[in-house]
Amino acid sequence: MFKKGEIYLARLNPRKGNEVGKIRPVFIYQTDMLNDIGHPTTIVLPIS
Repeated sequence: MFKKGEIYLARLNPRKGNEVGKIRPVFIYQTDMLNDIGHPTTIVLPIS
């Protein structure tokens, strides 16, 4: 289960332009209320 404020590694696809499709660290931004009910998407912020 994802928790707000945690950092995970994610494959961010689809890639755009010249970006290489790599695994990147992401910050979980979505509220835990949505995470706890199993919402089908998760809002993340790429770190690098």
